[in-house]
Formats: sequence, structure tokens, C-alpha cells
Amino acid sequence: MAVTPDGSQQLVFWKSTTTSQLNEAWFAQGSWHGPISFPQLGALTSTPAVAVTKDGSTQLVFWQGPGGHLFEAWFSGSWNGPVDITGAALNGQGALASAPSVVTTKDGSQLVFWRGSDGHFGEAWYSAGGWHGPVDFAGLGSLASAPSATITPDGSTQLVFFQGLDNHLNEDWFTLNAWHGPIDLTSLGTLASSPSVAVTPDSSTQIVFFRSPAGHLQEDWFTQGSWHGPADITASRGGAGLLASPPSATITTDGSTQLVFWQGAGSTLWEGWYAGGGWNGPIDLTPGPPVTFGDGTWHVGSQIPAGTYRTRQAASGCYWERLSGFGGTSGEIIANHFGDGYQVVTISPSDAGFHTESCGAWTSDLSATGAWPAQNGIFIVGTDLASGTYSAPGGSSCYWARLSGFGGTSDQIIANGLGQSSVIVTVAPGDAGFEASGCGIWSGP
Repeated sequence: MAVTPDGSQQLVFWKSTTTSQLNEAWFAQGSWHGPISFPQLGALTSTPAVAVTKDGSTQLVFWQGPGGHLFEAWFSGSWNGPVDITGAALNGQGALASAPSVVTTKDGSQLVFWRGSDGHFGEAWYSAGGWHGPVDFAGLGSLASAPSATITPDGSTQLVFFQGLDNHLNEDWFTLNAWHGPIDLTSLGTLASSPSVAVTPDSSTQIVFFRSPAGHLQEDWFTQGSWHGPADITASRGGAGLLASPPSATITTDGSTQLVFWQGAGSTLWEGWYAGGGWNGPIDLTPGPPVTFGDGTWHVGSQIPAGTYRTRQAASGCYWERLSGFGGTSGEIIANHFGDGYQVVTISPSDAGFHTESCGAWTSDLSATGAWPAQNGIFIVGTDLASGTYSAPGGSSCYWARLSGFGGTSDQIIANGLGQSSVIVTVAPGDAGFEASGCGIWSGP
């Protein structure tokens, strides 16, 4: 998992236990979104590794693919790839025998580490427009797990941790243009998984999480010149949320929160987090059945929860209102909308009610409907359509709008147009949605 440099999103990727496809869920604007799958990226044979470039422009995902090859896909407004890095750039060398671990640097380099088929620590790196390596570090220890890598915020030191053959935590590090290690951190617990490492933004503390033989989340940390731990986080939280996978950890950009995710029983996604001086959770993030409701007026909170909903069938003459009260006055209408086609709305926790007519069923299932490029409706950028430049025939009744949200208020209209012929619109990567009516079929990326 990763956090974007501006702190606005938490990104969690995993390999589906049923399809082996890449899946993603993300936390933004106070709520979780997804999951979505990426069948176009092929099948994974390992858990994915994710990083975000330091400028926030690109999400990078690496994994072990067929034949032990290193594969990559990346998101910069739309998804690209997959690319077989081993076959295309590394001359078929350096087969992976584990999931990779990826780090990005301030100068734009990408550093990818893995356990090789010989049990050694391997690395390839992207810099100056090309891939380099692979390098087999035979002198840096024998790995029993995938490595976990990070880099100190000042860029001076690369840190790589792994489970040794004796199930101890081991560390290698690169500084002053040379590799050092391995050191066997014997006193820091018995590992039953690969570790996950993060460094606080002020560089004061290195934090390493791992699964114990009992399935507990455990933590070691290095601060003020010495190691501490292991601390049994699961035991401190009453034994809930046993781990069925290695953990994946990061720290928010302001240093206030440590985030740890893992697979629980039944292939469920769990999270625990440290903030305000104590641990919180764990909580099972796996969504239950989607919320659905139809025509009528609904109390927000008691009858329907706040959140984002969509219709999955095209409707004619759909009308909805977000309400601050039930007196029936126009002043109690926070926002409203009338339209045809597919609709999306975000109901705020502060709304008193929601009224809907002739829209059909609303659902919290926000996965793609497959309707784009339908002529009419509201569509979710990144789910229904990719960002990019689109064109449509247009006409006197053509209306389009780029949206920053789905609350239906005018301040969420980034830009719009009416009554144009031969319309061309660029949907930006940061747009939440795109609305179209009467413009004809859109074509684009």
C-alpha cells in the first residue's frame, strides 16, 4: 500500500484470490472506494508492490508474472501496461522467486528489489530513462521471504529487511555508495512472513511489522540508536484480526498515523492504525452486500446511510433531491437534478433526507456499469472512463460538465458547455466525474 505525497489518498492493491487479477481499493475524501479489478493487466503470480512518484503524478505497481518475470503497470491519468521488464529490458535475467518491493527516489529513480531463485537479494533500477541490472547480491544474505525496502526521507540510505533462513529479522542497507550487512536482529522476534518497513518523515524512527507464527501482527522499531520490540499488536487488541498474509505498512506524510493492512480469514481486507498515542482497530474493510433503495423519500442515517450511490440501468426523467428537512419547501432542497441515462449522487452525512423519482434502483456498488460511452448520464472518472480527450458530434441540446464531486451543487462543476457542435473535452486525471446529455456517442482514449 502507499499514500500519495499530498496525503489525500491511501492506495491498497492486492492479487485476487479467485482471478489472480490486480485489485485496488482507495481511501479519499473521508471514505473508502472500490474494489475495482484490472483484467486488462493480466494474471499476477505474487502480491503486488506499489509506490507513488515523489511528484504524485504516477502510481507504479510491480509484480511477479509468468516465468518469474518482473512486470509493471502504471497509472498517470489512465492505466498503462503491463510491461514485461525482465523480458523487455533485463535480457531475461534475474528471475523472481518472490513478490517485489519498490522504492521511488527524489530524482525520479525507481528501485525494485526481490528474492531471486537462488535465495539471494536481487535488484533492478530505472533511472535516466532506462532500466539497469539485474544485480545478484550474493554477499547480502540468504532470504526466506520477499524483501521489504524503503529509503530515508533525505535520500541518503536505502533499507532492506527480510526474513532470514532462521526466521529472524535481517537487514541490509546502502549508504555512502556501498552496501552493508546483513545483520541478524536475533532478539526481535520470530517471523512467519516477509516484513514490511516504513520510516517516519522526520527520519527519527524505522518501523518494521511482520506476522508471527501465531498469526499476530508484531512490530519492531529503531529509534535513538537502538532497536526495540517485538511488540505484539494483536494481543494488545484482544486477539482480533489474525493475519493470513504478510502485513503492508506505511506512514502518513505528516507522520501522525501508521497504517497497516493485511489479509484476514476468508480473504478479507483488514486494517489497524496507530494514531494519537495508541493503536486503533483492527477493522474488517471487506464490503458487505451493497445498499440499494428505490423511489421515495428517505431519512439519511436511519433508513439509508450517507455515501455515494449510482444507478446501474438507464432511466428516463430521473429526478432526485438532497434535503435539509422535510417541510416540503424549496429552501430545504440542498441540491437537485433532473436527467436521463445513468446517475451518480453523493449524499452527505449532514443531509436530513433524500428524495428520488423515476430513477430506478440506487446502489452503493460503484463498479463500472459498462455503459460508457452512453449518450446520457453521469459517469465516474477512473471507473467508467479514463481521463483524456474525448469528442462527440454535439448539437443544440448538447450539455457536458466536468465534475469535482457528485453532490449536485454548482461549485462541483469544474467546467461545462451547452449547445455546441463537434465538441472536444479533456477530462483531467483529478476529475471525479463527467456528465453528458444529448451530445451523441463520445469517442476518445
